[in-house]
Amino acid sequence: MQAATIPKKLTLYVGESCDLWISCESLKGVASTNKAVVVAKAKKADKMCTITPKKAGTATVTIKEKGYFSKKVTASKIKVTVKKPSFTCKVQPVDGGYVLLSVKNNTKQTFETALWNYSIKDTTGEVIKSKTDDNIYKLIAGKTYFEKVYVGENYDVDYENSTVKVTKLGRYDVTNTYKALPQGAVEYTELNTEQTDSQINFDLKLKNTLNKEVEVRYYVIAYDANNNIIDVPCSGTRTLGKKEVKTANSNFVSISSYSHPNYDHYKIVLQGYYIVK
Repeated sequence: MQAATIPKKLTLYVGESCDLWISCESLKGVASTNKAVVVAKAKKADKMCTITPKKAGTATVTIKEKGYFSKKVTASKIKVTVKKPSFTCKVQPVDGGYVLLSVKNNTKQTFETALWNYSIKDTTGEVIKSKTDDNIYKLIAGKTYFEKVYVGENYDVDYENSTVKVTKLGRYDVTNTYKALPQGAVEYTELNTEQTDSQINFDLKLKNTLNKEVEVRYYVIAYDANNNIIDVPCSGTRTLGKKEVKTANSNFVSISSYSHPNYDHYKIVLQGYYIVK
């Protein structure tokens, strides 16, 4: 979404934009060599340049500014490479009158924020539930984001014609490098487990084994005997400092055979990344 200094090279993705605050006495103007690929606009009063990618390709953005204590106008050039992101979006049934929306980020870039649109329809074509520009947090490279939406048990959902689409993307600093967590970098332990014939409850302790701050998204996913997802009863995100341990709230997850008659087993899924400045 922004960058602290003017970089010489920049990689952006269609769906995001970048604001550059220019350290100068006055911003004189900005220009793009290929407006079909990149649009650059100057907000002179704010000394800010906004770069918006339009389609895959390359362009050079030139920023002209007058420095402090100088009458000279200088020009900084940024080579901008624009890539098209790739997402696999699905709408699928789960228990209890819910549908499960999912977005797999096939792009090698992690995005800290995103917006999506979804429209859930019944078999007559009527829209049961929809949202426009709803927030998503942490679309991690190569991983799948899940979210349950309640529609009620009296609808015959048309899963093939219901839609999910990612509309906007964001990174807090587009010059950062994002690295996926190595396998086992964050360990988990189930605590205070209570299990009966019909229900499982437990807390979840997360331990960061790395000597750096990490961002973690966790899911508890319930499956039937054929390994089909029947529920995602709990999910969340945590920031873990160096070697830090955090425990989720009490009654972290409840999986009951009464509300999930097809329940067979569950898995705990951890996703995450850290930033290299």
